[in-house]
Amino acid sequence: MSPRRPGRRVRRITCHITCGRLRSSHTKTKVSAGETSSGRTCPEASPGLRPAARTPEAELPQAPPKLFWLLMILGLLLLIGIISSIANPPKDEAGSVSVQPSSASSSSSTSKADGKPSTSSKKSAPATSSSSTSPAPAKKGPGIEDEARDGQFAFTVTKVKRGVKSVGDQYLNAQAQGQFCLVTMTVKNIGDSPQTMFSSNQKGFIGDTEYGVDDTATLYTAKNGDSPWIKDINPGNALTGTIVFDIPKGKQLDKLELHDSAFSGGVEVFL
Repeated sequence: MSPRRPGRRVRRITCHITCGRLRSSHTKTKVSAGETSSGRTCPEASPGLRPAARTPEAELPQAPPKLFWLLMILGLLLLIGIISSIANPPKDEAGSVSVQPSSASSSSSTSKADGKPSTSSKKSAPATSSSSTSPAPAKKGPGIEDEARDGQFAFTVTKVKRGVKSVGDQYLNAQAQGQFCLVTMTVKNIGDSPQTMFSSNQKGFIGDTEYGVDDTATLYTAKNGDSPWIKDINPGNALTGTIVFDIPKGKQLDKLELHDSAFSGGVEVFL
């Protein structure tokens, strides 16, 4: 056997290197021609698959929307209506203007034909209004002969007498400091149990000033000293008697505040 020469080995190595370069350059040319590493072609790189060119129709301006034309038509119609209303005013106004003078002339002609001055009915109205009486003021509350209720009692004031100097007889009597005011009333029990009406629970007023009942004078006012205000009043029954107030001379009570007991709210009776 002949010994191996070193030159053959060098040739093989150079041959392999050159073959590898050729293969790598061959793959690069394929990719540049439009093929990917997976074997698929790229449509942009391939000359046969180019994107379609834009047509001139796509670049044309779009037509205006229908709403624009609709608004234009409505605006024209409105303008025509305004112009027509200005040019032709309504006939009612002209008719009303022409009627008023004719009515005035007809009224003046009738007054001239009669030969008497026309009198209006409005002038007679003040005479009737002046002759009418003013309405009476409204009542503040129950008064004399009116029933006023508080609790179980219904009070009815029937009489008020002022300017009394003394009450009683020659043996049992009471003298007024100023003057006695005698108030006669009927008290009815409207409850369902007996109740006593105490005169000391009743009050009189002159303005805002309060006056109490003179119990001694009230007792002497009763006939034979039999005062009804120390008795029970049964349900449905009524008693009539007099309570006495001692007030200054020249004054008179404005109202009473009547109670069925010391703790009731009371009811006002105007005198």
